[in-house]
Amino acid sequence: MIHTILDDSIKINRKCDFLMSIDFTLSQQHIKTIQQNFRYLRQKMFVGADLLSYLYQHDVLTRSQCQSVQAFRCEIQRTSDKLLTFVMRMSAEQFELFLKGLEATNQPHVVKVLRGHVTGSPGICVHSVKCLIYINIINKYL
Repeated sequence: MIHTILDDSIKINRKCDFLMSIDFTLSQQHIKTIQQNFRYLRQKMFVGADLLSYLYQHDVLTRSQCQSVQAFRCEIQRTSDKLLTFVMRMSAEQFELFLKGLEATNQPHVVKVLRGHVTGSPGICVHSVKCLIYINIINKYL
């Protein structure tokens, strides 16, 4: 019994040491990119059920965070605001999973801006029309 407790204690200590060595903060460059392109991101990022499901499934967002974002589903820009607030508190690993979620939900235009490859502009992009169609469909069934 004592041997098992000591083994468990060692395992917990190793796990804590590992977790302390992981960088849990998003880089200042990523935060700056989000802040500089905030207007573009809140207008062009589509925060739908597919993206939230992906983020929940990959442990990027908790259930309560998903529910918090979904609470604004009728107000598209506030939904994006809420998600971006969570994104700015993510670890670098979670941020990469967030970008993969955007790619998986056909939003490469947002990924390019977040990776710093292009600067977001308020102009119309090809994916905006697709997002608007989804929004109209969603609103129809709400």
